[in-house]
Amino acid sequence: MREMFVFLVICGVFGTSLAANHALCGQQVTKVNDDSSHYVVGGVNANPQEFPWQVSLEYNSAEVGWYHTCGASVISDEWVLTAAHCVDRSLDGAMYRCVVGEHDRTKPEGKEAIINVIKVIQHPSWDTSKIVNDVALLKLSRPISFSGNESHVRPVCLPDQQAVDNIVGTKCWATGWGHTQWQGQVAPILQKVQVDITTQSSCKSKYLFVTSITEAHICFGEQGKGTCQGDSGGPLNCQVGGKYYSYGATSFGVQCAGSYPSVSARTSTFSAWIWQTVSQN
Repeated sequence: MREMFVFLVICGVFGTSLAANHALCGQQVTKVNDDSSHYVVGGVNANPQEFPWQVSLEYNSAEVGWYHTCGASVISDEWVLTAAHCVDRSLDGAMYRCVVGEHDRTKPEGKEAIINVIKVIQHPSWDTSKIVNDVALLKLSRPISFSGNESHVRPVCLPDQQAVDNIVGTKCWATGWGHTQWQGQVAPILQKVQVDITTQSSCKSKYLFVTSITEAHICFGEQGKGTCQGDSGGPLNCQVGGKYYSYGATSFGVQCAGSYPSVSARTSTFSAWIWQTVSQN
């Protein structure tokens, strides 16, 4: 367990989305360059605003100041979805900020905007020992306009809890600024890697002596292609009916795209909790 890294992915399902999804959800600003070559782990640079809901979640450390700690996804004008373990250090919103419209973290490009966080809500059943229910919501200090200077930012769609989840074999994209290999360097430019969804039975057998894989998890990737430290909380982007849904929030794995698949929190499991929490806060 000491060599595991925890990270969360939010994915969608085939079916009707919730009424709470924004009208602009899942719409790209820049189209995907369908390059599945190996250059996240095993990926390539994403195009600017190719995944316009991708967020860089930053933490304010007393030692180094603000730094990228996790990924996240814009799900509405005021809310961002990430992994619960990404906010374990503090539930004080003042310790976090979200960078939307980000592409290259090493330099300003004129598209990024820094928005403070005013509320952090972890799933009430988040279990650090079993790594289940690894989702959290962050409320922003102001709404994202999705127009004008922020027309390049979009929310991602989330699946309906009642949707039929039948995505094994579907090609999806994992994205993030995390390490590009186990104990390697973080990526300055947003990375994307095309991945296959793994069957539950195969994933359970792989993790048999590590942890329990449940129906609240979704597994993806293969050796050399997957997520790593710093990708936690980011989306698993799957296109359904012309829109992108987040099927999961990156949660955990073993040694970054080694012989174990990457694991995310299955978004459809948490959709009712997500929208109820948003409506009540």
